[in-house]
Amino acid sequence: MSRVLKWLGLTLAALVAMVALIAGVARFSHGPIGPFPGGALEGRAEPAPADWSFAEQTSNIAIEVDPENPRSVTAGLVIYEKRPYVAATWAARKTWPHIAERDPRVRVRVEGRIFELNAVRVDDPALHSALARLIGEKYGATGGSLAADSGTWIFRLDPRERGASGA
Repeated sequence: MSRVLKWLGLTLAALVAMVALIAGVARFSHGPIGPFPGGALEGRAEPAPADWSFAEQTSNIAIEVDPENPRSVTAGLVIYEKRPYVAATWAARKTWPHIAERDPRVRVRVEGRIFELNAVRVDDPALHSALARLIGEKYGATGGSLAADSGTWIFRLDPRERGASGA
């Protein structure tokens, strides 16, 4: 019995160490690694397109917040009326949506391309509902939509003005 407990303890310690290592590596990498937040996205930004239809089939993007202390995470993307939107499900439990609300300047990596944008939280109930339905359909949420009261924040990604701080 003690051999089994010792083996289980060593296995658990190895798993914890591996997760900690991956999380540490991700934080100093040039983007998130799966569910682990990463650092600054690497690459030169290009002008944001007026029509984002090219990204309609894109499942996930990397979004970087906090330009002074860059942190990047993986997020889902939907295109609505040719404009990009990202959702933060269970936003109260996450750091990045709160940072983006305070300082809207974000960088995103979509299909290997980097864009500097402003994240603007959607507060219109009708638009939020339409987007939640679209997100639910794309990502398989129960009933095809995300309830407005589910704690999901949705951000529209707008082009930044050249030379503007976005703050």
